Amino acid sequence: MTLNQQQKKVIDHLTQIEEVGELILAKQEQCVSCDRSRQKTREAIRALTKLDGSNKQWACLSNQFFLLPREPLITALREDMKVYDSEIEKTRQQIKEDMQLLNELEEKEPLKGFDLIALSKADIPNIAPFDPAEDVRMKQDSLKKNKLFAWTPAHGQCSVMCFHPRSDLTLALMNQNEVLRVIQAWCKVTNECRTKKKGCRWLQIFENRGAAVGSSNMHPHCQIWECGFLPSLASRYDQNQWAYFKEHQIPLLVDYAHQEEEKLGHSDCRIVLQNEHWLVLVPWWACWPFETMILPRNRHIRWLDELTSTEQDSLTYITRELLIRYDNLFQTEFPYSMGWYQAPMNNVATDLWCSASSYREQAHWQLHALFQPPLLRSATVRKFMSGFELLAEAQRDVLPERAAELLRQTPAVHYTQTVKQS
Repeated sequence: MTLNQQQKKVIDHLTQIEEVGELILAKQEQCVSCDRSRQKTREAIRALTKLDGSNKQWACLSNQFFLLPREPLITALREDMKVYDSEIEKTRQQIKEDMQLLNELEEKEPLKGFDLIALSKADIPNIAPFDPAEDVRMKQDSLKKNKLFAWTPAHGQCSVMCFHPRSDLTLALMNQNEVLRVIQAWCKVTNECRTKKKGCRWLQIFENRGAAVGSSNMHPHCQIWECGFLPSLASRYDQNQWAYFKEHQIPLLVDYAHQEEEKLGHSDCRIVLQNEHWLVLVPWWACWPFETMILPRNRHIRWLDELTSTEQDSLTYITRELLIRYDNLFQTEFPYSMGWYQAPMNNVATDLWCSASSYREQAHWQLHALFQPPLLRSATVRKFMSGFELLAEAQRDVLPERAAELLRQTPAVHYTQTVKQS
């Protein structure tokens, strides 16, 4: 079959798009590989600096063991670190340029957030737009047809928010004002969902940082999912907190924070950080080795947009310090999945399972953030939820009290800044 000029032009254009896409994926893999090598090199340096005694150490080079002087070996590894840093930064810049080219080829708007605008929001069509009435109709039709295979559509909107124009930064390395802008943007998004998104029932703000938790984009960013339904896990949290509130007339997490504060200064203290408005603690029920929760310290807060400017400032300081301590724990860019849990929105009346006025006001909910990092003993040893933990019940590798103690003992100045100063 002979192609005309227009058909050939379309095929050539699609081929070019495919080639650029494959190039981006290859460079992302290269970046991840370099980062893993950098982490292993950093661990080797740490291990060598902690060793006492002999000035010579065994080193495995090209699958052969050599007895080498320790200090020159450390110096050589630090030079390797510089090479990895340079290679990662160069590859990230190339990915940025390739992404811009891909956007031009696909005739999309230029990417925002990388150069001029530090905080931007680029919509991605992941789930269908809000349509509460259609949701109800389709759910009812599904139940009538076959209860065993009942289903309901997922409507909403998904977005990506870039934290900073620089791809080499993280929240831990950004300054106070830059992190504050991120938190203010989260508050703004929350307010928009509550006041303008009539079909929004649940807002999930989350960040996956690092290849260990599946993030393929190393640029500092988070995702924002506005859902027209209450997700299964959120629904369970909602009902459990409501049950506790009905019995005790106080939100579960407000009561919990008060009881954790009573342990301050004791050997079983699980609080990592605290300031006037916030607590950072390792939850008593934590399953991930260094899981933490950020909780309001003094008052009942349901949504992020209820924070005062002083509370936003205070949250900025404590969030940044937590992330610095995470990085310092194993001297690496600490991977984690984090998310904000806010009260559900009452914008979808058909989804309310309780008619009590206090439920509609979300009096039982307390705002909080969860950080769930997978690292266990070092920058390269992580926990896997598998076997018994996946099929029956999660197990603790580190007691929450011990995890809190280790995080408290880490410096509050980022290790990369310490290296530069020395």
